[in-house]
Amino acid sequence: MIILDDRTGSVELLQYFPPGSAKLGRLKFGDASFIGKGMDGIPVMVGAERKTLPDLVSSLESGRFSGHQLPGLLASFNMVYLIVEGMARARLGQLEIKQSGVWRPLGISELALDSFLNTLEVMAGVIVRQTTNAQRTAYLINHLHHWWDKGWDKHKSHLEFYEPRPTMAVTRPSLVRRVAKELPGIGWSRSGPVAEYFGTVHNMVMADRFRWMQIDGIGKGIAEGVVRAINGD
Repeated sequence: MIILDDRTGSVELLQYFPPGSAKLGRLKFGDASFIGKGMDGIPVMVGAERKTLPDLVSSLESGRFSGHQLPGLLASFNMVYLIVEGMARARLGQLEIKQSGVWRPLGISELALDSFLNTLEVMAGVIVRQTTNAQRTAYLINHLHHWWDKGWDKHKSHLEFYEPRPTMAVTRPSLVRRVAKELPGIGWSRSGPVAEYFGTVHNMVMADRFRWMQIDGIGKGIAEGVVRAINGD
């Protein structure tokens, strides 16, 4: 069963789901969630965040997404999907969106948006999908639920053209470090000590400014800015 958040931004998707496949509820983070079947049958909490293009740009400018929603999504779910909804075109490197039949500036460059979404995928492990409208978003969430409900060992299409190739071992940064890097004043250099001090994303997002100030290189100003960003202020 898919749970849709019962507030505006999610509730309007319910009409597009097959009868009995989704119901409304209150989610602290995300617009939709369900339990999937992971490796060895282990339950996997899957969350999907729906963002129209204007809402995504607004949340990036305010810091609401990186500072509050992203840490919450990563702490709440084992697998996170960001569904970017809407159609845009590029004009002189700037993105435009069609509103009331007129193309209007979206307020972000093609490069900036693509770079941000790639950072989410590579550094935070968030899977980014794009749709054209609310109906297509609902269909995508339903299809994802079908995939996860099928069972881990049933997915074998990726093996059909498999050819062993040399691999290079790389150490992926921890989740808490990848999230910390996005916080104001932290960046990559300070994210290491932050990850070592807090250990988990949950501990990090729940910490007050006094705990942040225990970390080398983080003073009162940075600590207060980080806590405000996490709280969405």
